[in-house]
This record gives sequence, C-alpha cells and structure tokens, in this order.
Amino acid sequence: MKGLTRSRLRLLAASFMGLFAIAIGILWVQWNARAGLWGNYLRTERARVVLANAYAVGNPDYSINFKYLDDDDIQITPFGGSIEVHVEPRPPDPLFERPERLHSQNLHLSPDGSINVPQLPRWSMTEALSIFSDEGEATRPSKENVDELLGRLGRGVSAVAVVKLKAPLEEEDIYRMQSGSEDIDMVLLSPGDHSRKPISWSKDFCAQRGFEACSGSPVQVFQRWVSLLDTSDITALAAFGLDLGELQKCAAAGLVYGFITSGDPVPMRRLLSNASIESLQVVDVRLR
Repeated sequence: MKGLTRSRLRLLAASFMGLFAIAIGILWVQWNARAGLWGNYLRTERARVVLANAYAVGNPDYSINFKYLDDDDIQITPFGGSIEVHVEPRPPDPLFERPERLHSQNLHLSPDGSINVPQLPRWSMTEALSIFSDEGEATRPSKENVDELLGRLGRGVSAVAVVKLKAPLEEEDIYRMQSGSEDIDMVLLSPGDHSRKPISWSKDFCAQRGFEACSGSPVQVFQRWVSLLDTSDITALAAFGLDLGELQKCAAAGLVYGFITSGDPVPMRRLLSNASIESLQVVDVRLR
C-alpha cells in the first residue's frame, strides 16, 4: 500500500514537473517572439533611425525635432517601451522655432506587438496635403488667387506653401526652379491621396535624422534610410501608415511629386509662372 502511494506521488510530481516545464516553454517562446519583434529597436540608434523617422516621413505637415531626441528619450525592452519626440507644425521659417507650438509626443511600443502612434491635429498644411492628389484638384486655389495673396503679403513676412508638380521630376530639376530667397524645406516623394499624406523627407541636419554623418540631397538621404529597412520592420512601419514595398519603390524611382517651400513671398510668387508647377497653396505666414 505504501509502495502504491509512493508511486502515485511520484507520478503526480512528474506530471506537475511536466506541466511546469510546458508553461516555462510557452513563456520562453513568447519571450523570444517579443524579443524578436522589438529586438531590432533595443539599440537607441536603430529606434531613432527607423521609428522616429517613420513618424516624420508620414507627417510632412509637422517638424519632428530630432535634435531633442537623445538616449534618455528612448526606453525600449523586449516587451515594449516608448520614444519621446518633440513636434511642431511646420513653421514658415524652419530655422526659428515657436515654443508655444512645440510639444512632446510618445510613441508607445506595446507588449502585444502594436505601436500606439499619436494622431497629430489637423491644420492648414494638413488640409493642403489632403488635396495634394489629383482627387483634390477641384478644391485647390487657382494660381490667380494665390498670386494676388502673395502680392498683398509683400516682403515683411515669411510664408510657407505646398507646391504640387504637374508631373514628377528629378530632384535637381526642382532646385532649378528657385528664383530667390525661398527655400525648399521638404520633398514629397509620392502622390498621396485623400486619405493619407504623401511620403516625404525634410532637409533637416543629418544628426536630427539619427545619422551620425551623411552627405547628399534629401532624396539621397531618404534612399539611404530606406536601404536600412528590412522585412523585420514591416509591422512597425505599418503602424505609421507606411508600406515597405512602397517606400522601396519611391526610393528606387527617386522622383519628386511636389515640395514644401518657405521664405519671402515675392520670389515665391515667381514659382507660379513655372510651367512644371500645377499649384501652390500658402498655408502659414509669419512676421519677420
């Protein structure tokens, strides 16, 4: 009888140990799955280059201030974490910030593999970008109306405008359009549509984009960024409304569908007469 009891106890103990081992195995698999998902971004420079740039690429109406982003602002473990970034509606003069418009946002990486991406408030540039595609042709202001507005503004202000090209051009072609003190702050690398903004890349300093050192034009730096992405980034990119395949196509083509320009309204006015430009929409003005 005692021998039978001992056998039962041993059997129960073995069963318990087996179940315990299975539970540990499941946890181990889950840990590895999660570590594999967020493991790409445990290094702060990788998180900065991929995730923070993805946030900026999909939001050309905002300036994502990378110079504020240091290692203390990126806290990521295999189970998730957060990245704090500072954003500002894209100003008429990118060299001068407006502290009252600057605010922080947190990109939250959840244990379930999702990313909580804050939705940025719509403003006049958001509206201009939403009608950037051919679908918005009927609601874009006429060149005559824009010319009249720029003429009234004069030289005492800085303006920022969204420019749409009639057909995509090589990057060097758009810089030949510059006729004065206006500046091309950002290139738009896809046509966009009514439901999402065009893919973009800004002319920020490379350090602000998470690169230690680089040289080249905005399109060339965008191409370099895309070359750093791989299939392990697909889920993360999707959270920002980006598709790896589409990014790769844009990088391979290297074509510009439009741009965001800022500066003196008077030379900006000359852009309206360029045969390659379909529309120019002023979205913000600032006194100098």
